[in-house]
Amino acid sequence: MVRDDKTKFLLYMEPELDKKSQIAINDEYTTLLRAAMVDAKKGTSNYKDPGLPDPVFNEGKTYWPMLGIPAGHTCSDGIKSTNYDLLLPGGYITNSLCVHYMMFFRSSITHNDWEKLKDLQRVYGRVQNQLQNNRFF
Repeated sequence: MVRDDKTKFLLYMEPELDKKSQIAINDEYTTLLRAAMVDAKKGTSNYKDPGLPDPVFNEGKTYWPMLGIPAGHTCSDGIKSTNYDLLLPGGYITNSLCVHYMMFFRSSITHNDWEKLKDLQRVYGRVQNQLQNNRFF
């Protein structure tokens, strides 16, 4: 399912295999997503319903739990996502392929998603500062 809109859904894309870079890009955005994934909550969302104005996140749930399916979406290059979504700092919802997309399918990232990534960078920087300031050791 592709989401190219101004909601909090981030990097819900289905890039074409011929758009894949042969060289992985590791930069500030790749690092940002890796770090944000560490602090993410696992759950499910309503990403398939573009008619709803605001995303809904159900923490702790997975897709297809009764079937025991370990993976959800499969990228065009065969890499599989987990069967849950991730709630990142700032309220952005993404899937486990977000870092893979950032590294190998950067040319397929839309303007809307770049704007969300820039906002996540601002938000996550504030979250990290708050966490560091609240440590008591």
